[in-house]
This record gives sequence, structure tokens and C-alpha cells, in this order.
Amino acid sequence: MKKLFLLILVFGSYIYALEIDECKTDVYFANGILTNEGTASSNALLLKFSIIEKRYKGNIKEYKKHIGKVKEAYNETHFGGLGDLLESLAQKLGVQGHIDDLASFFSPFSSLIQKTSHDRNLETQIASYADSIVHGHKVLVVAHSQGNLFTYEAREKLLFGSKLGWASKYFQVVSIASPAMFAIPGGTPLISWDNDLVAWLGIYNSSMVHNPIRKVDWQRLSPAIGLGTTAQKPTSNYINDSQVGTVYKKDWKAYEGILSKFDSVVHAFTFYMGEDLAGGKILNPFDGSKLHTDKAKNLIMHAVDEKLTYLENLDSQWETDQEFDKNTCNYRITVKHRYYSSLEIGEKVYPFNGSKKLYQVNGEYVKASCGGENILETWDGKKDNECLMIDNVEKEKILGGQRYIRDDDKDVVLDTNTSLMWQDNVLAKKPWLSFDNMYVKKRYMDTSGNSATTYCTDLTLGGYKDWRLPSIDELESVGRPHTRENRNLMLSVFRVNPSLYYWSNATVAGQIISAWQVHLTSGHQTYTRKGFHCRVRCVRAGQ
Repeated sequence: MKKLFLLILVFGSYIYALEIDECKTDVYFANGILTNEGTASSNALLLKFSIIEKRYKGNIKEYKKHIGKVKEAYNETHFGGLGDLLESLAQKLGVQGHIDDLASFFSPFSSLIQKTSHDRNLETQIASYADSIVHGHKVLVVAHSQGNLFTYEAREKLLFGSKLGWASKYFQVVSIASPAMFAIPGGTPLISWDNDLVAWLGIYNSSMVHNPIRKVDWQRLSPAIGLGTTAQKPTSNYINDSQVGTVYKKDWKAYEGILSKFDSVVHAFTFYMGEDLAGGKILNPFDGSKLHTDKAKNLIMHAVDEKLTYLENLDSQWETDQEFDKNTCNYRITVKHRYYSSLEIGEKVYPFNGSKKLYQVNGEYVKASCGGENILETWDGKKDNECLMIDNVEKEKILGGQRYIRDDDKDVVLDTNTSLMWQDNVLAKKPWLSFDNMYVKKRYMDTSGNSATTYCTDLTLGGYKDWRLPSIDELESVGRPHTRENRNLMLSVFRVNPSLYYWSNATVAGQIISAWQVHLTSGHQTYTRKGFHCRVRCVRAGQ
């Protein structure tokens, strides 16, 4: 596979990026407090499976075309969670402008948490995001709880403290249960339960989601529905609203104290994603059923879907720099980065659609709509001016313009499919061997003297002197595909009749006195004694 070497300086470090693929988005899960690395990894996996299920309807192949990786952007937990709380408070005050120096804040608590741990986590996240971006991938961070504070810091340092300031639109965020008082730039309005105590720290409740599973709260029932004025029912609890019914307060006395202890468990990412509350440890006290709801999950996955669509539809970071052999089947381009001139690619690119994405197909770089897996030379319905097609949905093609281009001033014809230039000034006839070599000296491989080979090597035409006698393959290729339409096209362009047999440079195996001829339009092959005068059409490599 061909490799693209890029060089970019980010925070004084060099990152070498290979295999640019602008069709991919990398998804990161930024975890909250009290989360070990194994749990963060499991949450990232839960997010991955939800993307496959919701966006790609279980189609793994489509998922792999568009998603590069789904992994955790991990921040450590410290000292049973106390360090996490201090770190979160420092981040919250810092990003909201109340403190400028995190080091001065951390110093009194150095025995509990080291600032270097915070920096290490942050730098690892920044390096991961930068690595994705210089590979051409977009970045989507799904941030939960304290992960929003880390993501805010990482985004600021990545985009405004490095050479990647241009990448802001390629970095998007979905914020869940954030303790921040604002949405991260590039993030959705916060998705938080209205009874999530951690989310309420942000006092940013414009997008609070009513949680149908909640702690006990009592409301007096009306006598109008046949109950006494002293009868009460719970209007909110850790039971689904639909399960509450008309339950009297006395029936809840045994559960109220227990249920009220679990106000914080609704903060868990798994519960936001439709999993059982507290891993199934908190049950419906009436029927023992597990408690879960897809209400927040549906909102989260809708936001993820919108962000992925937005990122997929962004313009390419790469644009055409130079063009080579335009309007021929050898049309190629070089590209340059739109925003950062230090990013370079030293290879020519197949320009199926120069305004679309840069990625690899079978080791070759293409500019095309995403989804291509093969570069095709033949396909059903191929037209004469079509050279190559990429097998994406759009079926984008490289066109050669006119297949055969005649230069009337030079009396030559260029075959844009092969880049071979053909003599087209006279209908020449020559023997494959001179009379002396064929009949007198019997030197059957000596092409000196009055021969087809010498005729071509001595030819000066169109300002060119590097003419030669063509091979069988070259003669056969000029008329390919051997159809009536292509024959008529050749007859309309070549001035000297192409629908004839012409000498090749090949001797017949086992018959040293004979050489092959090829019919130019049909590709049919036959052989003839080398002393016969037959037609000659010389060839050279085109420009």
C-alpha cells in the first residue's frame, strides 16, 4: 500500500500521518468522574454498538466505510473520587474564568491529586484528536459529565494552541450530563436528566430531559376522582411514570427512604444510554422489574446522527494543485491542503471528482465521493470517452475527452487510452526483412536494410525521431474495444485506413521466416513471410 507522509508540528511534537482517509470520522467517548479505564472502554463499546444499530441499521460494512474508530478519551479517577471532585471543580472554575492558574489551585491538594495527572490525561486526548485530524478524519467527541470539561480544555488547546486552528469545524461534540454552565463550541445543547444532580451543578437546564424514572415525590389526590382528600399518590419516583398508578402514600413508606438514596445513579452514562438503572440493582419495588428508559438515548443518538451527517458533508481539506494529461485517460492531479501548507502529498491522485474527498482505493489515492472500493477499467455501458470508473454509488469517472486525437499539422494520432502516438501520414508498405537478409544471406532476425523496422527508426514525423515498429499488444490495443462503434470512430479520425493488417515486431514462434500482423480495428492476428511487402504504421510513446 502506498503511504502518504505528512509532517505537522503540534505543541512542539512531530506527528507523522499515513493513509489519509477523509471518508472516516473517529468517535471518542470522554468519561466522567468515578470511572475506571475498563468502564470507560465498556461505555465506548456501548456507544459503538448504538451507532451501528441506530445509524447503520446493523450494517457493519457501511459502518466501517464511515467510522474509523470508537474509543475512550480517558481521564483517570483519583483517590476514590475525591481527587476527581477537586479536579472537576478546578476545571469548572478555570473554564468559566474564575481561576487562571490550575497549578495554584491544585497545590494545596497535592497529596490528593497531582496536576501532572490532569495534564497527562489532557495531552493524551489532544494527541489522539490531532492524530485523527491529520489523517483526514473528522472528530466527534461524546462527552459525559467531567468529560465535558476535559473536552473543552482539549478543544481550546488543540485548535488555538497549535497549528490546527483551521480544524474547528472538523471537531464536533455531543454533551451529556455536563456540570459546565455553557455548551462546548461545536457541541449540542446539553442532554441531561432533569433529576441528575451532577448536571444541575451547571445550572444550564434549557435542554433538561424529563426523566420518567425518578425518586418519590407526593401529590394530594382530588376528591373528584372518588378518593378522599387525605389520599396521596407519588407523582415521581424511581418507577416508570406509567407504572405509578394510584398508589397510596402508606404503600410507599417502606420504600421512600431507600429510593431517595439513589438520586445520583441516574447520572451514569449507561442509564442515559437505555441500560438498566444501577446495573439492575435498583428494582421496581412492586413487581421486581428492572428500570430503564430509552428517552435520553434516543435524543443522544439523534444528536450523534446529526453530527456524523454534518461531518460527512464537510468540504475536503484538499484541493487540486497541478493537473497532468488533462482530457486523456492518464489524467492525474496533485493536491495541496486548503488550510495548512506544510501538509503535503507527493503522489499523483486519480481525480474522479476533484471537489470530493481524498482517500485510498487499493493503495492508490483518489479524489471522489466516498464509498469506492475498486478502480474499474471495464464496465457495462462504458462509452468511448470514459477511461476509468470508481465503484461508488455515484459511479464517478475519469474521462479522456476524445479517445483518438489527430494533430493535422503533425499527421499523427494520439490514443488517449494508452498514450501511444501513431503515424498517420502515408500508407507505407515494407518487407519485414530486406531482400538480401531474407533470400540471400538468410539472416531471418537481421532487420537492417530496407525493412519495416528500419523504416520506422529512420522516420522523422511531427518533429519526432523516436518512432519504432509496434508490438502485437500495442497494435491490438489501439482498436480495443473491438466494436463496430469503435471501428467507426477510428475510421472517422485516422486519415490513413486503420481497418487493415499491419506488421508487428514479433516473429512467429517455431517459424523464424514469418512475423505477426495485426488488424488494427478488429485486433485479429495473422502471420506472413517476412519477405512480403505489407503495411507499416509506426508508433512512439505519446506525451
